[in-house]
Amino acid sequence: GDRTLPHFQRMSTYKHCGKCSSIWTVVASVLVLFCSAVCADPAQPVVSEASGFNTGLQAAAQADQFGSLLQAQVNRAVTAAQGLAEWTVGNRRKLHSIPELQYDLDKTSNYVREVLGSIGVEYRFPVAKNGIVADIGTGQAPCVALRADMDALPIEEISSVDYASTHKGKMHACGHDGHTSMLLTAARILKEQADQGLLNGTVRLLFQPAEEGGAGALSMIRDGALSQHPPVQMVHGLHVWPTLPTGTFATKVGPVMGASGFFSVKLFGKGSHAALPQEGVDPIIAATHVISMLQSIISRNVNPINSGVVSITKIHAGSAFNVIPPEVEFGGTIRAIDRASWEYIQSRVDAIVHEGAKAMGCKAETFFPSFDQECLDRQISKERPASCTYPAVVNDATSVQIARRTAAFIFGEDKLAEVERSLTGEDFSYFQEQVPGVFSFIGQGDQSLGTTWGLHHPKFTLNEKVLPYGAAQHVAFAHAAISHLQQ
Repeated sequence: GDRTLPHFQRMSTYKHCGKCSSIWTVVASVLVLFCSAVCADPAQPVVSEASGFNTGLQAAAQADQFGSLLQAQVNRAVTAAQGLAEWTVGNRRKLHSIPELQYDLDKTSNYVREVLGSIGVEYRFPVAKNGIVADIGTGQAPCVALRADMDALPIEEISSVDYASTHKGKMHACGHDGHTSMLLTAARILKEQADQGLLNGTVRLLFQPAEEGGAGALSMIRDGALSQHPPVQMVHGLHVWPTLPTGTFATKVGPVMGASGFFSVKLFGKGSHAALPQEGVDPIIAATHVISMLQSIISRNVNPINSGVVSITKIHAGSAFNVIPPEVEFGGTIRAIDRASWEYIQSRVDAIVHEGAKAMGCKAETFFPSFDQECLDRQISKERPASCTYPAVVNDATSVQIARRTAAFIFGEDKLAEVERSLTGEDFSYFQEQVPGVFSFIGQGDQSLGTTWGLHHPKFTLNEKVLPYGAAQHVAFAHAAISHLQQ
């Protein structure tokens, strides 16, 4: 459509801000180049209407503020646009068909490396077992990182598409295949720009394993993904979001997602015949009292202005109808709006479990994960290869400002929203604890396409129309952030 054109024409509104003018002129140039590269030919059903970008961008680029050099770049990008859009969707569908879990991403990582090699992008591997780090640009500061998570979930896919999961019991039900394909497309665009001398710094691509409970971001940090030369100065991440309408871009300053970790408890009593309870110490009764008391933490110990959750999600005891078992095991999750609140709630859980068990004549053992890097070395199970608590996702104000301004050109100012804070977890937060960064959400909900199923649902369907939006946002943010860091 034509809705994006006015946003480019309004570039003059930034010219009163000296340094800002140069930054956003670069942003506009990048967006013109990228948008031309991803606009689909309506005759191609795979990518028709995929980008929603302005079909009049070439005319806009002819304006004086863009210059003749950019015009030539736009012309070259237009020639390659159709093939690039299909390429993006093709990468996503291939990745969707080979979902893998946690750090065990042999096929996924190999495919990503093959694609990077095919477009001439050098990379470092292995990082965090199957992670990949690739630098594009000058090899010097400023350095901005773009991140995509690659792992899938242990879910049996319910789908009839011909590119559905070929791995039984595994599915890309959280959109990570889309995240990875968006970053691959951004890599291709950035590489072409770097080869033309149009990238004035370094963009680091972080293809990350094990977001789904394995703290892959922390493992990449430990392997030097942020600290290698040149060190990363700002980081950018995206997530598709089915509860937001397609074409919406949402983010906000400050806490966006909560600190997240699990816990497990064992209560030890004394087993006995069910008809002779006086001869034993019933750990089931103790567990019911303890679990009830745990719910008082949020309502009576946590400041009502803050957010927190203590949810018991599993419990196991005994195997017979006529036997009081000697022990009970239960566990769940703690969520909080920041690290300090999470640690306080943890301390209350621990105290209530031990004192409650003691009052009922039982003994207790508790296990909690950790925020420290050593958590990576404490494997709980194959399904949970690390015992880490994810910090809260906290967006840096400057990074959010850059992301919103670039998104205004891509999505349209009327499509920008402030995301509602959530206590879901996301290990992008580890990167943000090291450098300023922003994590944002791209709406993909469309009832007519069946793309409103929730994340982690066996019917979750990624809306391929949003892929060019995400790739464009990665590219534009990288250029804008580099320009900002050069000031």
